[in-house]
Order: sequence, then C-alpha cells, then structure tokens
Amino acid sequence: MNISERKSKAFLICIGIAFLCISLVSATVYMKDGVALEEDEEDTLISDYLAINEDPQRIILFSDPYCGSCQELQPWLDVFMQAYPDIVEEYNINLEENEELLNECKEAFSHDRVLTPSIFIEGVDDSGFVLEGVESIERYLEPLVIGMYDIEDMFDEDELVVVDHAEI
Repeated sequence: MNISERKSKAFLICIGIAFLCISLVSATVYMKDGVALEEDEEDTLISDYLAINEDPQRIILFSDPYCGSCQELQPWLDVFMQAYPDIVEEYNINLEENEELLNECKEAFSHDRVLTPSIFIEGVDDSGFVLEGVESIERYLEPLVIGMYDIEDMFDEDELVVVDHAEI
C-alpha cells in the first residue's frame, strides 16, 4: 500500500470516527453550567425545572437547514409549532444576524460549540438547560411547554397532528 492509499484510508477512518462521535452525543441534555445529565437524571428534569420556573421562559432553537438531524426533526417541529405557536424561537445557526445570539447562548450555557438541533431554555435563578439532538427535543420539549404554559396536550406525536379537543 503506497502513502497516498494509506492517507486515504486514514482519512476515511477519521471521518467514520467523527460521525460515530457526533451520533453518540446527538441526544444529550446539558444543564446551564455545561454538565451533561445522566440518562436516569433526565427524567426529573422537567418537574425540577417547572418547580422553580412558574412563568414561561424563553425557548430558543438553533438549527441548520443542511443538517441531517435538523431535517429529521423538521416534520415533528412543524406540527409542534402549529400546536404551540409563538413559543419556540427558531434561528438558523448559519446566518450572520444570529451569530450574536448564538454566542450569548454559548457563553450563558457554558458551551464551546453548538451541535444542531439544539434548544436553549433559560430559567430564573440561573437555572436552565440545553436539549441537544432530535431525541432529547422530541422527548422533553412538549412536556416542558405544557407545564410552563399550563395548557392541554395539543400534539399527537404518533400521528404528527395537532389534536382538536373539540372532536374528542
């Protein structure tokens, strides 16, 4: 095997490892201090957060239209935002006009980098957390919104439809 072939093989191995690492952290919940929660700790996240945050807080989503995970989340997010309009602020991570807000979130939440999709949720008393990746957003965003806004479940995740409670 010549040097060029070895370099090509090493490059492909590095790319494979990078994709593996990204997929391993694609569904993570971080506290505002930057510490990732263990899976068994995540279940108390919503109730603990809602216990100290009685009023609705700001929910900021950073996504990238070219990101595969963001594209995977988009149908779910479209229906979610129909059910709960004007609650989540969505920003394209690639646009220059969003760079200042992105940097503020990164600093406030002790994040050096932001994987997309990511949702930043700030609370009172320096509480808050980041939902990073499709799985964590789909798992925690709706219970959080229902608790914060004291509203009915308006979103059928299995069918990806807005629930009309008048028909039930």
